[in-house]
Amino acid sequence: MTQLVNTATCNEHILDLLLTNEQLIYSKVYVDEPFANSDHNTVRFSIVDHRVPNLMFNKSLLTKYCWKKANFDGICERMMSIDWNGMMTVNFTADTLWAYFSHVLQCAVNDFVPITVCRNPSNKHGLTKYPAQIRTALKRKQCLWKLRRKNPNDVIISNRYRTLQAECRKLIRDYEIKREENIIEANNTGKFYSFVNGKMACSSGVGALKTADGSAVLSDSAKAELLNEYFVSVGTRDDGILPPVQPLVTDDVFLDSVDCSEGRIRREINHMKSNASAGPDGIPPILLKKIAPSLVTPLSLLFSSFLSVGQVPATWKSAIVTPIHKNGLASDPANYRPISLTSVFCKLMERVINRQMIQYLQRHKLLSGQQHGFLAKRFTVTNLLDCLSDWTLALDNRHSVTVAYSDYSKAFDMVWHKVTS
Repeated sequence: MTQLVNTATCNEHILDLLLTNEQLIYSKVYVDEPFANSDHNTVRFSIVDHRVPNLMFNKSLLTKYCWKKANFDGICERMMSIDWNGMMTVNFTADTLWAYFSHVLQCAVNDFVPITVCRNPSNKHGLTKYPAQIRTALKRKQCLWKLRRKNPNDVIISNRYRTLQAECRKLIRDYEIKREENIIEANNTGKFYSFVNGKMACSSGVGALKTADGSAVLSDSAKAELLNEYFVSVGTRDDGILPPVQPLVTDDVFLDSVDCSEGRIRREINHMKSNASAGPDGIPPILLKKIAPSLVTPLSLLFSSFLSVGQVPATWKSAIVTPIHKNGLASDPANYRPISLTSVFCKLMERVINRQMIQYLQRHKLLSGQQHGFLAKRFTVTNLLDCLSDWTLALDNRHSVTVAYSDYSKAFDMVWHKVTS
């Protein structure tokens, strides 16, 4: 390895190193001013890697919908003006029905939701997250640092730089404190954990991975292929054999239909989280909550049609799969689990079906009293309370207690979802 930094980075010492075993891929190594309130100078360098030619850093413009400024009333009026019953008479398959509905909704979104242009962050100093006041102060500090470097013996410039440096530290500290107070006062659990994870994890996504032979995988496409191969390999293919199950109800008790009425759909929309992410179609839950009165009728017709033919649109089977690091080495694909983000309409239909299935199971007492997961008001805490109560009574009665713990490794990652036509 070769050390490329030859200028002091902290006072008169070289404490920040840049090591490489391929000097030809690095260029323009230089020491810049300290970043924010750090006492270490910034080491900047360029990487020229011909193995990864299509880097994502050169995207000029990114566009996205500005939902905060959307005209939801206009979208609602547009959707309520459509003859949805007529849609059912000219479209007969799940895909054509959904294509018509999604086209109408997308046109309304394009007409009533403004689009914001986001430029790729090109600020090399990483100042975009700070407000204008702090950015201005940091730019002034950068200019003074350059003057100080050219005139190291000028006491006036050195004093001005130190004064401005202390001012920048105070501005950044006050900004961070105010930001954390706003997160706490928002009482938003998702926002809080997002902030904490941003402090603990790498914000650039999955880092470098290693294959079975130990070679490094650096490009995003190669990492996606490697993770996809691993996720597929751990799945257990369904053999089509159903285990024998003794029926717990009589033959005249069954659940043969699901009610997709407008009232049920409206209730599930109200229970959705407004700040959840959008699926592959780009439609966020906030849109459904804002224009719910205009969506319950077409969604009721669509869901009932899908259930009657036993099919869902093909686009619902696509998902944005995000690998989440669990534990262990971050370079090992086996230490990641997949999180699938599907269409918000697909999740809405699942909630309608799930609620009625749970009601059916509870009504006929088909769920064990020891079941604590995936039920309302029953979770890990209630499970621990029941166990603690049972163990305490057993010990008070001078009985022995034997506890057996089982851990199903990758239980949810290995489930095979049987595909039916």
